[in-house]
Amino acid sequence: TKYQEKATAQMLVKAKPTNENTSSSGEEASEEKETVHKQEVKFNEDTILLEKVNYVEDSDNIHYELTIHQQTVLLALCLDVKNDNPMDGLTGEQMGAYLERLLQQHDDWMVYATGLLERAWLQSEGNHTRERALLQLQALADQHTNRLTLTQSTFQAAIEDSAPPSERLRNIHYIVYPPRWGALSDLAERYARIGIVTSAAEIYEEIELWDEVVECYRRAGKDKKAEEVVRKRLCETETPRMWAALGDITGDISNYEKSLELSDGKFSSAYVALGEHYMDKGDLAKAVEYYKTAVQIKPLSPQVWFRLGALSMRLLDWGTALQAFTEVVQQEPEEGDAWGNVAAIHMHNRNPAEAYPALNESLKLNRLNWRVWVSKLYTCMDLEKYDEAVQACLTLIDFKSKRNASEEIPHIEEKVARALVGNALKLYGTASSSGDAATLDS
Repeated sequence: TKYQEKATAQMLVKAKPTNENTSSSGEEASEEKETVHKQEVKFNEDTILLEKVNYVEDSDNIHYELTIHQQTVLLALCLDVKNDNPMDGLTGEQMGAYLERLLQQHDDWMVYATGLLERAWLQSEGNHTRERALLQLQALADQHTNRLTLTQSTFQAAIEDSAPPSERLRNIHYIVYPPRWGALSDLAERYARIGIVTSAAEIYEEIELWDEVVECYRRAGKDKKAEEVVRKRLCETETPRMWAALGDITGDISNYEKSLELSDGKFSSAYVALGEHYMDKGDLAKAVEYYKTAVQIKPLSPQVWFRLGALSMRLLDWGTALQAFTEVVQQEPEEGDAWGNVAAIHMHNRNPAEAYPALNESLKLNRLNWRVWVSKLYTCMDLEKYDEAVQACLTLIDFKSKRNASEEIPHIEEKVARALVGNALKLYGTASSSGDAATLDS
């Protein structure tokens, strides 16, 4: 940062060509290089970050000129790090070191643009770098048009300062660069993720991703605009998705039925919407039927399976509920509530041996849910796992003492305490008579 006083470890990529005639990067840049360099978006003056790392050793701040081919090799090594490692902080730091070295030069439009694009993707999640990253993505997307935009606000920026097509395409076969519609789609998705949904909708509309356009306008509270887009699309081409979107906006279920008619009954989202409609009206049996049809068409829908399971439990259809929640935990193993519901169904069916492993899985993911601890207490009592039952009791007592009374955590019942003490004494007597040292120690 600008105010950093203490040096910290930083990954550095040193690249020196074998050609002895290669000159230092401090030489005067050509006119072509200046055009390429104008792609970069700088940090704002009020940011605390430097444009590039300033190393303690002067030799680390010297960079040698590389050929275009050598620069693309650096870029390939950077992408190799991304392909072979999970996207965590360490992977980002390693990629950033390669990109920093690559961006020291700006000899070729496409290579430099690819480096800027990869850096923007890395920095889009950082608190201090997100703004610059989004502006950089916007600038890279705007370079494919001559229109005046946010980053091309003058005729000179849009026309005179842009590189000619021959220069842009010169080394395109060396790198992997997305098409313009892909760059715009990525930018719109990032805008929508941080709540800039109206701008995202305008970008989606430009590349004709109409489903995303409607969704963004609805998130922005512009239902009339969304309905206008949908009706305009329906006048041009009727599609099941657009009829379903119109049903979402107007609440008219006839639109969902029209969607199913056009799709020959194969559009699962329409069945889900009808299920939600009848669930809100209180007709749970009809909602379950629509949800069943939806998961038959599209089985990989854990959220719909979860709703089907929850409604089936309310209708006391335990077989369907067990099947639904089993599908959820198979597709989403980290869904703790689904594991808890699987256990609850087995407990209702008087099958504690099947409930026990489901309860353990649920507690791995949500140890602060006192209801699951209560279920585990009674399940362990049925299975004569008294040591784990005692642990559940202690946990519930701890919750009771530390949490708000409004949670209504129950007291440990007297019959539970009597059963624990009685069975503990019984086991102790049996172990003493048989000389079972392991049981006595436990």
